[in-house]
Amino acid sequence: MTAPTGLPLVLCGPIVRRVDPTSVTVFVALRAESTVSLTVFGLGPAPGYARGATVGTGSRATVRLADRLHVVAVTVTGAVLQAGTLYGYDLAFTGTAGAGSLFDAGVVAADAVAARAALTYQGHPQAPSAVPAVPTFVTPPADPNQLRIFHGSCRKPHGEGQDAFPALDPIIAAAGGDPTVRPHQLVLGGDQIYADDVADPLLAIIHGHDALPAAGTEPAVPAYEGVAARLGLAPEPMPVGGTPPADRTYLPGKRATAIARDAKFTSGAADSHLMSLREYLCMYLLAWSDVLWPSSWPTFEHVLPADTRILRDPQDRRPGESVYDLMRAGRAYSPSAQQKEIIGRWERWQRQALALHGFRTGLAAVRRQLANVATYMVPDDHEVTDDWNMTRSWVTDAVVGSPLGRRIIRNAMAAYVVFQGWGNTPERFAATGDAGEPGRAALTALAGWSAAPNDADDLTLRTRLGLPTGISDSGRLQRPAGALTYHYTVTWPRYQLIALDTRTWRQYPAGAGHPGGLLLDDHPLDEMLTGGGVLGDDAVTVVAQPVALFGVPVLEQLAQPVANATAGRYLADAEDAWVASDAAVHKIMARLFAAAPPGPDGVRRRRLVLLGGDIHFGSAERIRYSAMLPYACGPDPATPYQGVNRTEGVIAGFVSSAFRNEDGLTRILHDVGYVPLLDVTGRIDLVGWANELPGREGQRMQAGVQVTAGADDTTGWWVSGRPAVSDLDALKVLGRQPEWNVYVQFLRHDEADPQVRRDGVPEPVVDPAGLPRDQALAQYLTAARNLDHYKGSWGNGKEIVGRNNLGEITFDWPAGECKTATQRLWWHLPGENRAAALTTYTVDLSLGCSLTTAPPYGGFVLRPDDRDATATAKARYDGVERPAELVTERWVSRLQHDLAELGFRAPDETDGEYGLRTYWAVREFQAYARQDRTAVEPADATATRWSDRLQPVDVPQDERYLGPVSGVADLATQVAVRHWLKKRWRCPVVVESWQVSGDSPQRLDQPNVWLFDEVTAADRRLYSRVITGRPAGAGTAPPGHPELIRLGAYRDHPTDPQWGGPVLDPGAELLPEAILPRPQDHATGPTLAELTAAIAAGGDAGTRAARRLSTFKVLRAVAENRVPDAAGGWLDAVAADDPAVIRFGPFGWRAHGPQTAPTTLPPALDIGAEPGEMWAYLAFLRATDRDAYDALGGLGGINAVPGWGRDGGGLLHPELRVLRARPAETDSTGAARQGIGTTLELLGLRSWHWMHRYALALRGHDGVRRGLWTFARQRLHDLLAADWDSPDPAATPTVPPVTGADGRPRRARIGDLFTSERSVALLACWQQYRAHQLVAVGPPASVAEKPEFRTRPRAAGELHTVLARARTLGPDFNAAPTGWTDQHELALVTAIGQVVAADAPVAAALARLVGWPAWPAGHRYTLPVAALTEAERTLAPARASLRLDLSELPRVTA
Repeated sequence: MTAPTGLPLVLCGPIVRRVDPTSVTVFVALRAESTVSLTVFGLGPAPGYARGATVGTGSRATVRLADRLHVVAVTVTGAVLQAGTLYGYDLAFTGTAGAGSLFDAGVVAADAVAARAALTYQGHPQAPSAVPAVPTFVTPPADPNQLRIFHGSCRKPHGEGQDAFPALDPIIAAAGGDPTVRPHQLVLGGDQIYADDVADPLLAIIHGHDALPAAGTEPAVPAYEGVAARLGLAPEPMPVGGTPPADRTYLPGKRATAIARDAKFTSGAADSHLMSLREYLCMYLLAWSDVLWPSSWPTFEHVLPADTRILRDPQDRRPGESVYDLMRAGRAYSPSAQQKEIIGRWERWQRQALALHGFRTGLAAVRRQLANVATYMVPDDHEVTDDWNMTRSWVTDAVVGSPLGRRIIRNAMAAYVVFQGWGNTPERFAATGDAGEPGRAALTALAGWSAAPNDADDLTLRTRLGLPTGISDSGRLQRPAGALTYHYTVTWPRYQLIALDTRTWRQYPAGAGHPGGLLLDDHPLDEMLTGGGVLGDDAVTVVAQPVALFGVPVLEQLAQPVANATAGRYLADAEDAWVASDAAVHKIMARLFAAAPPGPDGVRRRRLVLLGGDIHFGSAERIRYSAMLPYACGPDPATPYQGVNRTEGVIAGFVSSAFRNEDGLTRILHDVGYVPLLDVTGRIDLVGWANELPGREGQRMQAGVQVTAGADDTTGWWVSGRPAVSDLDALKVLGRQPEWNVYVQFLRHDEADPQVRRDGVPEPVVDPAGLPRDQALAQYLTAARNLDHYKGSWGNGKEIVGRNNLGEITFDWPAGECKTATQRLWWHLPGENRAAALTTYTVDLSLGCSLTTAPPYGGFVLRPDDRDATATAKARYDGVERPAELVTERWVSRLQHDLAELGFRAPDETDGEYGLRTYWAVREFQAYARQDRTAVEPADATATRWSDRLQPVDVPQDERYLGPVSGVADLATQVAVRHWLKKRWRCPVVVESWQVSGDSPQRLDQPNVWLFDEVTAADRRLYSRVITGRPAGAGTAPPGHPELIRLGAYRDHPTDPQWGGPVLDPGAELLPEAILPRPQDHATGPTLAELTAAIAAGGDAGTRAARRLSTFKVLRAVAENRVPDAAGGWLDAVAADDPAVIRFGPFGWRAHGPQTAPTTLPPALDIGAEPGEMWAYLAFLRATDRDAYDALGGLGGINAVPGWGRDGGGLLHPELRVLRARPAETDSTGAARQGIGTTLELLGLRSWHWMHRYALALRGHDGVRRGLWTFARQRLHDLLAADWDSPDPAATPTVPPVTGADGRPRRARIGDLFTSERSVALLACWQQYRAHQLVAVGPPASVAEKPEFRTRPRAAGELHTVLARARTLGPDFNAAPTGWTDQHELALVTAIGQVVAADAPVAAALARLVGWPAWPAGHRYTLPVAALTEAERTLAPARASLRLDLSELPRVTA
């Protein structure tokens, strides 16, 4: 097929549109008239992806819009498509330009190779080697757990920042043909084009310009043919005045006055507003395809020559010094008032042109991705104009009263129907049948009007497009009969997409200037929400519409009301928000949830995901809804405000915006999040009543009372309106049962579950919950580089993403309650060319207890620092002091008493103060109450021993506590406590203190121990008992008590009593089979004997085994000697009896520290907690093995901040080269708070129940044990990879350079000097005791080193002293380390001993380590050293004898 015009046949597309179980629709825009045939077919497996059987075919003739613009959405109907399946398709074209298919020459590109590059992923740099050779799409899977949806909105071509929309292209590419990871749907949530805020150069590209004659020294300029003329789109006379001017007479950058004056539009950025039909059509073509973009663009000077002449007016200046010349040269100039306005336009043109070049580069990717994923579109205002249909007066002025406004809106909606609506609902445009009549008529009229504008077709278009003819007395838009509708539903067996139309059905019950409700009218609302049926709870239902239900609180509650008061108008399109109308937002929620069928108990229950955009930043909200009578949803539709209709629901509200429209304000939100100092903005708590009592509709009524300032009295709390809605805060006390309750929480970033692997994604750049991994990201995350000054949980895209972004939605959808939905926002870090999934929001979709239930403890939430009334102080509940008249009982004491009865607190500690002990007791209850089994105390139980009275019991899923571990006794917690009391459930783990003789428990001392210092006697031992069954791997039981699990005892600190604490009695030895990776089909890792056999067998397996054995010996020797007397070497070693607060695991990773070098200043009282290695390990597990993380801390509500990120590099302390993080308790959203900053707060994590958790995790959880192997090797590698000397190239090294992995010289590292098993073990053990003596930053007083290099870590002074001592022992160390011998290694080992000799603990440990395995008498070790060859039975002293196993380390320095 030839292309005589220089254009291919296909100008835009193909775009895969609606795909449902029986049909497929594909849209194309063509250069010539054609009949287009679509064929959909199956594909064989990889790598060939052979074309399979045809699924269906369909044909449709194009609709002519101009000589060289013909459009069609062709549909295959009657097909049978399987869920979760990859399909291919092709298009065939028959018409005036000849015949052909997508890959024929001239159809899509000049040849088949170029066409496949444009439409498929063959040769794509991110694609696997084998991908389909045709464009493809994947149907939604039958299992919602595999469903993957992408969404976003607001794509302005000249917007700031990098376009996020093309980020989907490499995601599809990387997934190849795998239907389990390919995106299944793309939902575009509005503002697919910007009709009002159009770049001046872009409008000029559409229109071109006339030829310009030569003038003075300026040569003649030929005419520039715009895109519209190239397609044959004729100028459109615009209905203004007696002689309608053509569209092109409204010049780029000069349309704002006409738009405001003549069209009555209110857009604040209308300088180049689209007006004619051809402009709207071209905008879509230029937004989705690169075909029509010219190679060169019109210039300001050629498009606006009159303005240019004014700037070039010499005004008595010397030649070359006109304002234009001086401005272009960057020199000072003094313009006139007229010139100032023109200069503003000129500067804007240059900025916009630069931004458009960036936009243009992404269009090839956009075209390709739209050809390979089913795409659905939702309209918003900017497709027409900003503020479209916003208020009653807007409609009457711009639509009803203005011919120009009406024409522009008609043109916009006609273009929307062609490029968006037709593909969403092809059945409404079908070539035959009644269902297609509205769309068919609209397309016919559009073709007729395009060929020859006439009144009849104009009227038909306005009628079929649904332009309102007026507004009724009740405020409803008067839509013409027979108009198209724009909502739709796409249903698969376990997934449904509902797309709402919130623009063309608005209702304006208030005055002329007030915003209307987005959806208020019952008929369209019910049709949109239930017309496609309602799926059950085993399916996912996603609702797509333009905005969030509640928006971000910092805007809704602070910024917008202030702006409204000062400027008369909200920011960020607040009038377009659901919350602009109480009736609208509460009605949509009511209808969404009440659509669910009632369950066996008569309660309707529903979980939904709501997609939104519009607001130019990404966020997430969890909306919990409970109602006795949802608004206007009574059981009898005839009396919607009467009766009982119990309803429960939860929504995951996800916003992804903008694809391209970030600005300075959104970037501020990106950095500050939900304003951390105003915690109230992190949630919304609402109560509502319909307030439709006959004769008193909307009138004022009393909802309850509220506490006055000082808590001296109460006043009435009154509400009014239809409906009557009020926030419910701590100062308010309900006196009237609400008809419905709404609780909204705004979510923060959460590291994604590592078990949910998404192979079809580009390599992530960095996780913003972690720290920067290299210098390229240092500037962006400066605030997070130093852990001690980490910004906290907000900001940097953790709460609000104010950078251009693309949203990805996935689901965890088991049977029953515990369902979640997750949004990952893909965005670009500054300076990065590729987007990554940097922010993750996970929304819990469990329903839990009803919000209509009053909190059992007096109706109050109880939280830390609350208290009962005393003789000198009022009661404080929910953080607010209460007048005596509101307090009927001592509620904190009652809570403490109930917790004690449940086994969570000693009864004699009921003090009425919600302090740390109560806080931790509540957290422990919340943690245990989430489990599927617990203990029950039968009413007839009579045993003396508390644990003997308890029996195991299963907890039904709907009776579990499903809230977060927060330490706050909120409604869900209080209901759970009362339910446990009713069921006589008890804490399923009991810690007992026994008096012992030797190893045998003799007498029960205390039956239920919690606090670490409750039992301190030397002859007492602590044991735990799991009532639900003794876990496997819990260790050997003490004699005579098979039910008990050994824990340990309290141990005093030898010099400082405040640090005394619990110490576990270890029993699980550090053996290779316990920590090394398990071979396939093996229950354990390799033993020493198996490693030896593998080494002897040789080959790759032997090499790998040799590395593992060498590394294991070093780590085992270090573990044994990290404590005095070679008493280490135990997996389950946990000690909380020294200033480290907790020393965890075989290597004693600290909860507090290690710290940098101590100062010589006098000691000062300091309770500040350093970040610790223990928590870095927790962060590592959270990022790599979520089950292991849960076992160690996650189920107890402990997180680690910052997060691990991609490879943990950001957790490396810049001085010590040791990984450190802080523990963080989860809060009421389930996300991590700021990291714990004091040692006092850390004490709660060494209670005996936490010691029980540590013991079980280390003894019995495979992931926790094997994670130790990776983390310990990473620690060792980080030490050895540290520089030996200053990295300053100008500084003279003390050790000659070595040859690096790339063959080039580099500075020596610690691991280049110390290379034997023995010397490296000595360094690693020394580091356990005194990390600051191994690695440090440069000396601050150094004059030989540039300041910028002094912050880079290198070998500390003590190590340099080792080398200096070694130089005195004989060998010549002047050569490069690669030439050193065994004698050099021996000298280094000897020198280490000399340097540490004065440090008794270190000296003793290292002395024992040199002779490893010389174990002391009476040891319990079982490591079978005899299974090793003679040469392997010690730490080898020979040079290069260490073979460090670097396999699968997160981060390796080459």
